[in-house]
Amino acid sequence: MARSPLSCQVLFRAKSNHPISPWFPSMKAAQRIKLFETIFALDGGCCVYCGVETHHLAKGLSRSPALATLDHVVPRSVGGPLTPANLVLACQACNNRRGVMDAEEFRALRKRELPS
Repeated sequence: MARSPLSCQVLFRAKSNHPISPWFPSMKAAQRIKLFETIFALDGGCCVYCGVETHHLAKGLSRSPALATLDHVVPRSVGGPLTPANLVLACQACNNRRGVMDAEEFRALRKRELPS
C-alpha cells in the first residue's frame, strides 16, 4: 500500500557526491542514502503516483522509466522544504512528467489515465 505524498515525518540534514546530490547539497552521502532507503521502504518500493515497482540506480539504468527517484510533494521551485516530510518515492517517468503540478492533482490525473 502506497502512502500519501504528504505523510513522511522524519528529519535529516547533511553533504556529498551521491547521485541525488544536487537536490541535497547539505547532506553527507551516508545520510542521503539512508534518507533514500527510508523513503523507498516507506513507499514499499512503488511509485506513489502510478504504483509501478521501482528499482535502485544501477549501471546502465540511469534512463529507465521505472528508476526510483525522490519527488518533492511541494516543488522546491515554489518554496517546498527540503525535508523527508516533503518527499515521496516516484518512478522517473512520473517525477519528470509531474513537473510543478500539484501532487494530488497529478495523482488524480494518473489514476484517470491508468487502466483499472
